[in-house]
Amino acid sequence: KTSLKEGNKGFGAVVAKDGRVIASAHDTEVTDQDFIAHAEINAIRRASKIYRKDLTGCLIISTHEPCPMCTESIIWSNISEVVYGVSIRDSIKAGRDMINLSCKEIIKKSNAKINIHDGILKKECLKLYNDDIIKLVRKFRKSEWINTENVNRYKKIKKK
Repeated sequence: KTSLKEGNKGFGAVVAKDGRVIASAHDTEVTDQDFIAHAEINAIRRASKIYRKDLTGCLIISTHEPCPMCTESIIWSNISEVVYGVSIRDSIKAGRDMINLSCKEIIKKSNAKINIHDGILKKECLKLYNDDIIKLVRKFRKSEWINTENVNRYKKIKKK
């Protein structure tokens, strides 16, 4: 089931290594009644079960910029790259209530060496967060955006 079909907020994330998806997840804040069950946290938890705590060499791809809490989890799990579509600032401009602190700012203040790529598939991701969010998110399936094909698509974009 998709995040929104379950009554959640429609965020999705994957953790990949060497061009292969090792974990995918969506937010489950509402269904799990767990305020920290963000897509990135859930994906990192799943990936950590495979690779233990250390996710060095992994990249995380998210439909939305990781919030401060998720960014800290990315730092502590040693993820090497962050890729996202919609920024926190974009969401704030659209009227969402969010902490106005980018993952770039947090990572810059840490000792972590994490590459950040923003705006990847931004147009597709923005569709999830516009005025018609309820209609569009019900159509959204994590398998449509977050899959091995799109991870490989990102890798090709990165090489250009």
